[in-house]
Amino acid sequence: MVALARCKACAGLALFYAALVHDELWQYWCSIADAERELLVEEDDLGSPRRPGHARALLFSHGYLLLGPAQEFEWVPPGHAVIEGTPW
Repeated sequence: MVALARCKACAGLALFYAALVHDELWQYWCSIADAERELLVEEDDLGSPRRPGHARALLFSHGYLLLGPAQEFEWVPPGHAVIEGTPW
């Protein structure tokens, strides 16, 4: 799941990404620039969607806020991959 939101206070753009990992919903948030938004609003190919991959790449290049199965927030620095799906 990929979504965008604007902050009501500063008008900054935020990316929200969610994935099921081991039957738990993991949620990721980060601030992105308006230019980066263009990658996420392109029309997606139904046979091979690109939007989730673009979202993971943006999260990797930014620090992000993670809410994992322990239901505790954690700041993750840039350069850390997004955990997605089951390991098998």
